[in-house]
Amino acid sequence: MTAFECFIYSGDVVVELASFLITTPPVQTLSRQQVKSELIVDVARQYVEREVKKARDAKEREISNLQKIQKAWGGVGLKDCFYGWRKYARLNVNDR
Repeated sequence: MTAFECFIYSGDVVVELASFLITTPPVQTLSRQQVKSELIVDVARQYVEREVKKARDAKEREISNLQKIQKAWGGVGLKDCFYGWRKYARLNVNDR
């Protein structure tokens, strides 16, 4: 028995299927303006996420350098402390 024969034998199902097809609204497509606005929002979100990641990475590098300097202030590794501080100062010269 095929699917079509099944619908023939059960008349109620055919009526329900026909009413479902009649009452189902057509699939709505987005206009160019709606697509454009959604793309703008998506690109803005991606930009913000990228900039947040850059800022987070920069701050983590800064904290890492400061922790290295803090550990080296005990007298051990004073030369490493100096080179680390010099590198940190040179990287952040534009921030001043």
